[in-house]
Amino acid sequence: SAMQKGNTGVFLKISINNSSREVVPGEGDKRITFYLVSISYQLANWKVKRRFNEFFQLHERLLINFKDLPEVPQKTIFAVDSDKKIEKRKKDLEDYLSKLLELDNILLNIYFTT
Repeated sequence: SAMQKGNTGVFLKISINNSSREVVPGEGDKRITFYLVSISYQLANWKVKRRFNEFFQLHERLLINFKDLPEVPQKTIFAVDSDKKIEKRKKDLEDYLSKLLELDNILLNIYFTT
């Protein structure tokens, strides 16, 4: 899991511990993989559910303010639907988020924090 040490010595932690496959209303019958992102800061802990495309959109938006971004995990032609592929993507996304946390002022960026 990713960590950032703030000025006060308090850690922010981000990890992707879980994923789920769900049918999304209005998007046909196929199951979409969602990744459960856990964020801990001081005593607060919250979780957000994001699909892979949302990480891609985040990356595009961050490019507006940040020049040296880590490489975002690549989209694939075929659906990522096997457990093995989902596990790999989870790890790749977690690595990506941990590298984002190392960027100066990332926590001030509206796209990263929403």
